[in-house]
Amino acid sequence: QFYIPLRIIVVYEMDEFRHLHILQILVNCLGVLLHLIPYCEACRLWLICYDLHYLFCLQNNSWKLQINSTFGEKNWWLLHRQTFGNSKYVALRALGCGVISGLIASTLFQMYG
Repeated sequence: QFYIPLRIIVVYEMDEFRHLHILQILVNCLGVLLHLIPYCEACRLWLICYDLHYLFCLQNNSWKLQINSTFGEKNWWLLHRQTFGNSKYVALRALGCGVISGLIASTLFQMYG
């Protein structure tokens, strides 16, 4: 008769389970990374848009300040340069949104297949 010890079968099954677990982790990481791509592109486009509006406001600001000295205080593009015009500020928020949406999508994929 052909005899396989139980110990070898258990080790084989555990080893197969370990590979499946690593594969699930890789699929989750890949899902998060794939969700980051559109957020990075949206972040890039937003910063380009913000810079264009900011430069346009700076060009028009010089002659408008002579007419109305409070123009710079009311302009949104000039006021929010340190937040919505800052690449680190925008990138951190885009990264957070991308990771959260990727984790939600990966969790739903694992739950409902």
